Amino acid sequence: MPSVSIIILTYNRVRYLNECLDSVFNQTYKDFEVIVVDDGSTEDVEGLINKNYPGKVRYLKHRENLGRGTMFPGIFTGLKVAAGEYILLLGDDDMLEREHMSIALEIFRDNPAIGCFSCDMTHIDSDGNIRLKESHFASYLKKREPGLKLVDKVLSIEDVFMYALGTASSGAIFKKEMIDEIGFYREECGIAADWEYAFRITAASRFKLYFCSRALVKYRSHPSNISKNHYEGNRLILKVLVETLHKYPQLKRNLGYRKIKKRMTQLIKEFAFSSFKAHKYIEFMGIIMKLIIRVHFMFLCGR
Repeated sequence: MPSVSIIILTYNRVRYLNECLDSVFNQTYKDFEVIVVDDGSTEDVEGLINKNYPGKVRYLKHRENLGRGTMFPGIFTGLKVAAGEYILLLGDDDMLEREHMSIALEIFRDNPAIGCFSCDMTHIDSDGNIRLKESHFASYLKKREPGLKLVDKVLSIEDVFMYALGTASSGAIFKKEMIDEIGFYREECGIAADWEYAFRITAASRFKLYFCSRALVKYRSHPSNISKNHYEGNRLILKVLVETLHKYPQLKRNLGYRKIKKRMTQLIKEFAFSSFKAHKYIEFMGIIMKLIIRVHFMFLCGR
């Protein structure tokens, strides 16, 4: 039985899938199985796999495109057949650095309470060129908290809420035992499902979420990214964060009104920018009014 099941989700991206699989088979850690879930591609994904990786990949294909721009059907199909103690999710357009799994598995071995390993990412373009000088979370943190240094650590729910640490899906490794115990991504959360899951791990489970500050994943940005719908992404992130404030009262106690207001203001600004860019003016005003009223009500009522 392999220790890690790598689930790669693909849909009409043969161009990138080859590089993705090469990065997997080039890992220094070798005890893994590879499951490619094809969400109804019209491109010849199976032909690529049979030609370049004969006997090395388990290929599963949906008869039609079930995801409609989301990753959930592919994830759940892969989980049903995964035999590993750990589950690694990987987008077909992303790549792992060579020591990714070796570093992650050492963390899991040294810390039995760890249920999820997440790491920083390098942004690359459609041709594989580095887009940003700084890694994803280092850049994100610098813009919002210039004096705060990115470090390896077990994350608290406050870290997830304030700085979005531990919220990247691609390249994250999950202990199967944790998935069996607390479930996995909630489909209704859309592309904010990784945020909601990070909150659930850090606030309401016996497992811990570990963040590695090394950029061990190459995350590719291109026009067909699922996460390119910024309006919908920011809307769902705000929705998940407000639900989290309501569900986990320790956040309000530990952070206080000022820090939460600062964080919500940052996210509202990002949502405003994406809303105006998408010409969603009326929708933006309606959502923000409801959000502000609900957050203030929670603090006034202590709920």
